[in-house]
Amino acid sequence: MFQNNSDELDSGVFQVSKGTWFLIDETVMKEGKLNDTGVRNLQALNNLIDNQRLLYTFPFYDFEFETDIGIIVLSEAKPFLPVDCILPLLTNNYNNNNYNKDLPEEILVEFRKYLGVHRYIENYFIPDDVSKYIENQFVIQRRNASRNGQIFINHFDLQLRMTLARLVTLSFGESKLTEELWDYTERLDEQRKQRMENFEQR
Repeated sequence: MFQNNSDELDSGVFQVSKGTWFLIDETVMKEGKLNDTGVRNLQALNNLIDNQRLLYTFPFYDFEFETDIGIIVLSEAKPFLPVDCILPLLTNNYNNNNYNKDLPEEILVEFRKYLGVHRYIENYFIPDDVSKYIENQFVIQRRNASRNGQIFINHFDLQLRMTLARLVTLSFGESKLTEELWDYTERLDEQRKQRMENFEQR
């Protein structure tokens, strides 16, 4: 960001290395008014989440750069920020003693290695027979929903599941989506949607 009272460029909060993740806590937000800077910051954050692009302000023009930043939003209700996937947390059998324990550093290091390695597995692909299987499942689910008077799965749901299936596949250290991994992904997403229904009924 270019400062008007200087001839130098200052780095912004979102100018970070590739693969950085931000944890945004909406639970600490309070009522109030956004000033001009706040509005522009919110627009920048929305653009980052939706398009993975960050606006840089120079003296005579603005320019957008591509980013690789992950965003996790914590919220007590429907998030204010745009998100692709909402996952209500389960609080059954909540135990403060378990949640307050710090994990040993060596375990955290292993988690970081796991996430770092599997995030960048290359050559992910969907075989033709699996693609056909997914298509058939989609048709069957829509037909069953019509018969049972349920909400139709739409192309946005399918796109989300395709993304989740890729992440699930990579999480197992694989690069090829299989029917078994697709079925597993669908079960996970159905559980997520059930959590959403339970959360909305509160």
